Amino acid sequence: MFDVGFWEMLLLLALGLIILGPNKLPAVALKIGNYIGKARSLVNSFSRQMRQEIELEPKRPMTPKKTKPPSKSSQEELPLTEAENTEDS
Repeated sequence: MFDVGFWEMLLLLALGLIILGPNKLPAVALKIGNYIGKARSLVNSFSRQMRQEIELEPKRPMTPKKTKPPSKSSQEELPLTEAENTEDS
């Protein structure tokens, strides 16, 4: 998930040992592990529910919408510019 390699993990362990001390480090590591486990289970539950909802949604065929043809051509609707007026004459 976070791509933590061996050296990064070793550095985090050393920092935790220095900051927390050898007495508190196991308890804190256990709490962090529990939080990570809960977060993973929530993500898995959410993705499972989303997959179920997608499967339950009725599938309808993709048909193009019918549109009316334009009443006038775009050339008739737009006024001519001065350059076009001089070219015609």
